[in-house]
Parts: sequence; C-alpha cells; structure tokens
Amino acid sequence: FNALLNQLGNVEFRSGDLYEPVEDEDFDWIIANPPFVPSPDTTLYFRHGSESGEGISKNVIRGIPKHLRDYGYAQIVTSMVMRENEDYLEKIKGWLGDEHFHLFALGTRFGPVHRYILNHVTTDIRSPEYYGDLVTWVESYRKGKIISIGDGLLNFRKTHLKKPLCEFRNFRMPRPGQEIEIKPVLDYMDM
Repeated sequence: FNALLNQLGNVEFRSGDLYEPVEDEDFDWIIANPPFVPSPDTTLYFRHGSESGEGISKNVIRGIPKHLRDYGYAQIVTSMVMRENEDYLEKIKGWLGDEHFHLFALGTRFGPVHRYILNHVTTDIRSPEYYGDLVTWVESYRKGKIISIGDGLLNFRKTHLKKPLCEFRNFRMPRPGQEIEIKPVLDYMDM
C-alpha cells in the first residue's frame, strides 16, 4: 500500500521475523517503528511491545551490529521506558553488545505513568471492565518498576572509535507552526 501511495517502483517486500529474511545482508540505513507500548494486554500487535514495552525494540537493537554497515545509521522510534535504579543509555548499550556505536537518544513528553496508562488502556471507559483493566495496567507498571515514559527516537551510527559518543537529550516539542531544528542532531551523528 505505501509503495503504491508514494508511487515507488524500486521496493522489495519480504516477510519474516525481524532480520530473518535478510539474515546475510547488511545496510547503510536501518529504520524501525516497532510496537513499543508497555502493556499487560498484547491484543493490539501493532502497538503493544510486550509487558515491558521493549521486547521487539530490544531485538531490533540487538540485530543492528550484524546488519548495519560501517558508518551506517539506524533510527528507532520508541517509548523511552524509565525504571527505578536503571540507566537508560547503559541498558541500550548493553543490547548492542561490544560493537562501537555513537548513540544519541532524543526524548520528549516524559510524564507520570498514570497519564500514559490513561492514554493507552483500550477498554471503553463506560465498560464494566474498565476499572479492572486500569488496575491491571497499574500493577503491571509497578511490577516493572516503571516510573516515567516519554516518546523517543534512538539514533545509532556505527563507528570504529574506541570511545563512541553517547548522549541523551530531553527536548521540547515545537509549538504548532514551529520547525524542529534537526541540523544539530545530524551534525552530532556525523562526528
């Protein structure tokens, strides 16, 4: 559908589990928008990324070292799940393994988990099941020690530097009509 909508003819479609259809291939760019909502309910496959919210994203990131060419870029849209006593960037770097990557994490709209839960519970508020489902989500987040969630974009660049750059920035979304200043991000990733 997207290829037709954008009138693209140079598109090849493959079906499989993440990198399985491209097992022995590497790329200059890897772009992903996997399901990333931490949810005890997994019925919305396009949105719910496991109870932690990181199940599929973690596997996408773990495949980057094998499938990204030297000096290639990878970008992943995700929810940035912050947990008690956990360093977010160290977690992401751990998923990458020993490979050297610049990692630039952009996050925005961090807020309390109750607001995130209220925006993502799928049960109709008028339904008798709503309160029970709400409690299930709250308990799931408590069990996972989730303290805050924001929208994020993870940017990776494969490098041979012994000490790659690693940075997290919380940025404000532009107001309507304002443009996002993307040049600093691109300059950072070219280092």
